[in-house]
Amino acid sequence: MKHYLLSVVQPADGQPPAPDVLAGIMRDVEAFNDELRLGRTAEAAREYEAAIELAGSEAERAYLRRRLGQLGPGET
Repeated sequence: MKHYLLSVVQPADGQPPAPDVLAGIMRDVEAFNDELRLGRTAEAAREYEAAIELAGSEAERAYLRRRLGQLGPGET
């Protein structure tokens, strides 16, 4: 069984996201975790894509894209 670690971090030079934005990100993270626990990597990939759209910086988007790529082409 694969294990994943997903971190959402605020860049040191950035402002914290607004509470409603952060709430949306955390909903996506929780949905992603649920999908992985159930072995539904295609759904997890969609959640990563949604989180990429909500990410507040290029560094966050790059991190999420890397994690999305780690799901593997045969799993999405």
